[in-house]
Amino acid sequence: ETKSLNSNLTLGYEIGRGFSVNMNAGYSNYNSYEQKIFPKTTYNPASNIGSSNSSVRKGEKLNQNWIIEPQLNYTGKWDAHQFSALLGTSFQEQQSDNIVILGRNFPSDEMLGNISAAATITIPSAYESKYRYQAIYARLNYGYQQRYFVNLTGRRDASSRFGINKRYANFGAVGAAWLFSEEGILKNCSWLSFGKLRASYGITGNDQIGDYQFYDTYQSTGGSYNGYTGLVPQRLFNKDFGWEGTRKFEVAVDLAFLNQRLILDLGYYHNISSNQLVGIPMPATVGFGSMLANLDAIVRNRGLEFSLQSVNIRKGKFKWTSNLNFTLPENKLLKFPNLANSTYANKFEVGKSTTLGKLYQ
Repeated sequence: ETKSLNSNLTLGYEIGRGFSVNMNAGYSNYNSYEQKIFPKTTYNPASNIGSSNSSVRKGEKLNQNWIIEPQLNYTGKWDAHQFSALLGTSFQEQQSDNIVILGRNFPSDEMLGNISAAATITIPSAYESKYRYQAIYARLNYGYQQRYFVNLTGRRDASSRFGINKRYANFGAVGAAWLFSEEGILKNCSWLSFGKLRASYGITGNDQIGDYQFYDTYQSTGGSYNGYTGLVPQRLFNKDFGWEGTRKFEVAVDLAFLNQRLILDLGYYHNISSNQLVGIPMPATVGFGSMLANLDAIVRNRGLEFSLQSVNIRKGKFKWTSNLNFTLPENKLLKFPNLANSTYANKFEVGKSTTLGKLYQ
């Protein structure tokens, strides 16, 4: 049985003189409840098994998320110059609470609907987590004569999933475009409908690693010994566990011919990733199989992307279109300090793809 609620609110107000304020807000709630009953009738009657082996397993999951994003916008125009700017913040929280209860050894199967009647009640699993994220960001767009465009963005992000020393990080990007189809010599061209050359460079971050990965967390053993429940350490504390970063460069040309009957996009991307969020394997004698940390390696992903769309027939209610996509990617490990003496020595090789598979001859 599940119950869910999803809501979203968008507000906007025009201040005047090109200024306006907006706010996006959302709230979601998801509750899930399940029950599994194992009465004595699930066993072979010849085994003569009674209700002492009957059990009930109940699980409950509660998830609650909310987000608030206020923004200040500005748009302006002066002769052949166009401006637009945005300043905003984002606040987000995700909370989850999960529990599983197991009841065994009932006096009668008629009591299976009341788990408190079980002689033995245990909690095999109980988990609670909270994720918080906040950011402040700004964007500036400039256009000249509806042909030349420049875009600047910057942001500062914070995530509760990282250590206290690396919780905050700065990111930004710059982009430019030239709408050359609006130039005088091409503006009235019969065969070229649209033509744009664009390029961008920026730095983006990643925190998709789960909650409390940097923290020295413990987990209950679930059972008891002499009336006491034990604790088992799960992770090692790492205060310097921080954002993974990727530097992205892209250049592309977008073309349309014959009144949008033929659309061609050709692009090249070049991404450099560092500070990967991975588990560094450790000797078993330490007590942990691995410790989450930022791997001091550099990985390059680059390639060409090509897409072609054509309108072959467009007559009345009949339309026939074709789409062709082609990608030529390349992945390479550029740098890995002390790789030969690390636990990744048999998995990676500098100058090769990270998907390399080393086998026996």
